[in-house]
Amino acid sequence: MIQPSIPEPFSPTHVMLTWFKDKQMSYDYCEDNNIITSGIELSHLEVRIFCGTTPEESPFLIIRYPMRAPESVRPSVGEFLMRLNFAAKRSLCELDFNDGEIRFRMVSDLTGSAFSQDHFAVMMGQMLLFADMAYPCLASVMTRAMKPDFAADQALAAIDKAFQNLCGGEED
Repeated sequence: MIQPSIPEPFSPTHVMLTWFKDKQMSYDYCEDNNIITSGIELSHLEVRIFCGTTPEESPFLIIRYPMRAPESVRPSVGEFLMRLNFAAKRSLCELDFNDGEIRFRMVSDLTGSAFSQDHFAVMMGQMLLFADMAYPCLASVMTRAMKPDFAADQALAAIDKAFQNLCGGEED
């Protein structure tokens, strides 16, 4: 009898699967491509989560919005997301200009360190907060109610405030 392979204990995939189990979150695990998928409802919308490891065994997390940017606003959406990337000092935001898919991606470099549930929880928390706080401004860009530069400034202010509140910082 052939048993399905289970990721090795303490491998990034095993850590992520254990995190989902411990949080009692529903998820799907595809052994063929070593990808975990789930959904989560945030304050402003429900997102899809994809996580796994790169061929180099670096853990990654992708959060995908449920809608796509219409072709007519893709340049503005792209500008908005690039302004967020620049402010974040690393690329987190992605837009597929072919089909309008919008997502946030983080890859963790594990050089010299082990990947833990705490590490994954921080990754997940930061990315979900970022995606949730950016959404209202993105929606305003998509409806042309805000220009990309103003929307990015507003999104960054909301993200900063949410992180401060999360970390116990003083509220304005």
